[in-house]
Amino acid sequence: MKTIFPFRLQWPLVLFLAFCVTLLSCAKEEDDDPEPKRNSNLSVTIDGEHWEAPGVVATTSGYKQMYAQKSSDGTSFQVIFPEDGTGTFDLVDDDVMLSYVDGNDSYSFPISGSIIVDVNTSTSLKGTFHGEITDLFDEDTVIIQNGVFIYER
Repeated sequence: MKTIFPFRLQWPLVLFLAFCVTLLSCAKEEDDDPEPKRNSNLSVTIDGEHWEAPGVVATTSGYKQMYAQKSSDGTSFQVIFPEDGTGTFDLVDDDVMLSYVDGNDSYSFPISGSIIVDVNTSTSLKGTFHGEITDLFDEDTVIIQNGVFIYER
């Protein structure tokens, strides 16, 4: 019997090649609804110096916590407020917190100020903050002004 091919093909090889051609010719599904780009940012003026970090992390554990860290200098800033609700929260009287860490200095003890939460949903957090906080151990203080946080998923 004459064959078309100059070499003898084995059936397993023929089946494997047919499978590969079939698999590669399948249409690929397009993602019609890609995940939206997250918009998150925390910016603030600390003792007259602008501080900003994109890529805010938001967590929930009884409270909402906005956390941002600048990789360029290792400083970090946190804004902590109630898990539910919006409104103005006093740093001294309400159970909220601003925290700034710069090297070995950690400022979080409130002297004055507030956090204003404008939007607080499962997909969006927006607000502003200001205040004066101190390092509990050496009593140095930092002035926090023009603080803004945005987190959207």
